[in-house]
Amino acid sequence: MTRKIIFTQRAESDLNSIVDYIAADSPENAVEFYLELEKDVMSLADFPESGFVPHNYAIKNRKCRCLVCGNYVAIYYYDKPNETVQIRRILHGAMLHGTIDD
Repeated sequence: MTRKIIFTQRAESDLNSIVDYIAADSPENAVEFYLELEKDVMSLADFPESGFVPHNYAIKNRKCRCLVCGNYVAIYYYDKPNETVQIRRILHGAMLHGTIDD
């Protein structure tokens, strides 16, 4: 069963900031990153539990999972009853030790 993928406003902002940052150095790499991340995230529509449950309490406490996308991590919540996957944040892996304020 295919689930609906929803990006929060914060996740969209994260993604735009990352793409802008990469594009400042290499527009081609920015496009490549975006397409690869999109492919990885869209795989959650078919395999919503494929991400890992993090050790980070702030993320784990919100019942979120993490999907590694290159050097970045998509933090998401799988809403089983509504068959949706909500992408909440997209952060550099080194930032995973912080919080995920919505």
